[in-house]
Amino acid sequence: MSPVLLIYQFGELKHQLEQSQYFLNEFLQGADDLHNLTVEHAERAASDLAANEMRVESWVTVLSALKGDVKEQRQKNNENKTRLAALKEESAENTRVGAKLVSFWADQLSTAKQWESRARAAVNVVRVQYQEARVSADKARAEHASALSSLRSLQEQVSHVEVTQPDGTKRVERRGPCTAAAQRAESAAKSSMNKFVAIENKALAALKQAEAELKKAVYQVEGSRAALANSEHVREVAYQQQERSNRSYRFFLDESRNLDGVAEGIDAIEIKYKKMQSQCSVLSQKLALLHQRNDSNFIELRNANTSLEELETVNYQLKRSLKSKSDLLAAFDQPLRTE
Repeated sequence: MSPVLLIYQFGELKHQLEQSQYFLNEFLQGADDLHNLTVEHAERAASDLAANEMRVESWVTVLSALKGDVKEQRQKNNENKTRLAALKEESAENTRVGAKLVSFWADQLSTAKQWESRARAAVNVVRVQYQEARVSADKARAEHASALSSLRSLQEQVSHVEVTQPDGTKRVERRGPCTAAAQRAESAAKSSMNKFVAIENKALAALKQAEAELKKAVYQVEGSRAALANSEHVREVAYQQQERSNRSYRFFLDESRNLDGVAEGIDAIEIKYKKMQSQCSVLSQKLALLHQRNDSNFIELRNANTSLEELETVNYQLKRSLKSKSDLLAAFDQPLRTE
């Protein structure tokens, strides 16, 4: 083989050694940059993961407290529903009782009004009877007074005269008009008067009794009307209480459904957060493995850099040796000088 060809091949080998060294330097620099970038991203990922773990842990704690609050609210809601269900039934019963009271006192008022109407009609009838009896009694009194006046007038005309009898005795003789008829007329008039006065007194007693009955009926009407008004008020109050209890019961039913929805939502979120915790745990394990690999890669890169330094030394020596040999070959290939 000619020296020129060997020199050329030595030059090519030197060039390949330089390129190989260049590529190895670039490769190791890239590997080192990639390692540093991996370490940086791993540290950032670890920092983000730690922050996320803290946030998830905080959220789980908040959810746990919220879940306890919702549980307490649901318990109170159940207690309120139970209490309001009893109150709703009680108010409904009060409304029914109020309605019965209204019906009862409405019937009582109707009966009292009928009683008052009958008593008022009876008073009117008895009052007419009393008026008639009083007129008759007044007429009888007038007739008796007239008969008595006539009798007394005749009696005033009678005189008593002392008369001496043939035997010398004295006696009192009555002289004047005869009063027998007038006495009979006065007696008859008095008897008639007493009869009509008795009728008048009886009619008056009947009138007083009828008026007393009317007064009782009026009092019963007023009492029944007042009792009806009170019972209507009681029914209205009971109805309003029933409406309030129904609204309150419906409110707590809606609240119960809302709390059920909140509890379901919390359970769903809690499942997601626990899944996130599990994912964080998996990521933490993967990051730990990545850190181990980074540490291992760091050692390998350090060893590779050491080997590269050794290889550079070898390449340097080899290149010097190739240059020396090339110089010798070039000198050997020079033509001989002749003197």
